[in-house]
Amino acid sequence: MASSILVKVCMLISFVLYVQQVFSSSNTSEAAALLKWKNTLQNETQSRLSSWTFHPNSQSNSSANRSLSTIPCTWFGISCDPAGSVIQINLTRIGFQGTLHGLSFSSFSNLAHIDLSVNSLFGTIPHQIKYLSKLTFLDLSSNFLSGEIPPEISLLANLKYLSLFENQLNGSIPKDIGHLNSLTTLFLYTNHLDGFIPTSLCNLGNLTLLYLYNNQLSGSIPKDIGSLKFLTELDLSANQLDGFIPTSLGNMKNLSYLSLFQNKLSGSIPKEIGHLTSLINLSLYENRLEGSIPISLKNLRNLTLLYLYRNKLSGSIPKEIGNLAHLMEIDWSMNQLHGSIPASLGSLRNLSYLYLFQNKLFGSIPEEIGNLTHLTAIDLSMNQLHGSILASLGCLRNLTRLYLHRNKLSGSIPEEIGN
Repeated sequence: MASSILVKVCMLISFVLYVQQVFSSSNTSEAAALLKWKNTLQNETQSRLSSWTFHPNSQSNSSANRSLSTIPCTWFGISCDPAGSVIQINLTRIGFQGTLHGLSFSSFSNLAHIDLSVNSLFGTIPHQIKYLSKLTFLDLSSNFLSGEIPPEISLLANLKYLSLFENQLNGSIPKDIGHLNSLTTLFLYTNHLDGFIPTSLCNLGNLTLLYLYNNQLSGSIPKDIGSLKFLTELDLSANQLDGFIPTSLGNMKNLSYLSLFQNKLSGSIPKEIGHLTSLINLSLYENRLEGSIPISLKNLRNLTLLYLYRNKLSGSIPKEIGNLAHLMEIDWSMNQLHGSIPASLGSLRNLSYLYLFQNKLFGSIPEEIGNLTHLTAIDLSMNQLHGSILASLGCLRNLTRLYLHRNKLSGSIPEEIGN
């Protein structure tokens, strides 16, 4: 009986030593990989990582203890799991200078979080990033990274947050990016990306934030983009996108921010946009949109900003726009709108900017405009408005800019303007 217990105790001790050795070996490998990377970085960065160093355990000669002393869990910017394996590297905003090529990604089997944003990283994103199979968060934004986004990034099946904005990345968005089924945030804006928006992107059913603006993307917006039903913010502005605005956008009932400005979009504004009842900001300016402003926009009761300027929109201003009580900024200038300015605009009591210049509007300025006491800017210039300048404009005590030139206004300038 005693010998049996002794055997079991020995087996248990052997198992504990084995586990310790495995953990020690893994931790040593991770520490060695970090130290090797540190040695490739520029001197200033190395000095900021002074805690990244090997300290032998002077009180023990055992290999196990010497290995355990290299666990990097106390190093600056490094976090570990209970077993001592690296799960997070957070070195944001430290003046980091260097590349990612000195880092052995295959050494970090448990790494879930990398944040190297707002630094001076340069060079390309290594293809070896594919080895970080447990990665859920990757932020390399606001650096000087160049080259293409490696297609291997699409293999990171657990990735939820991907941010590469404000770099110098070029080439196209990986066509298989739609394989990242867990992704909730995708920020690729302010790079030099070109080519089409991959249709596979429409498979990212968990996506809530999609920012691709300020690139050189071309082609049309994928017609099935409306399948991203959890999306709350979509910004594809400042690209070279053409074609129509997909009607499927109307399926994005959670969308609060829609920005498609400064592209080459044509056709009409889909009436389905009126289904986006959560929308707060709608910016479609500087495109080639035509047709009338859809009456369905009256349903966007939460809208605060509506920018449609510099298009080819025609028809009259829908009087139903007066239902949008939260509107603060209207800019529909530089279109081909005609008809009169609806008196219902006087219901928009939160309005601070009203820009309707360079259209074909006629009739008189509605008396109700004098009710908009929050207005700071009115520009109705370059239309065909006639009649007199309203004395009620003198009630707009917050007004700093009033442009009425190049119309057919008559009569005298009212004394109330002096207010």
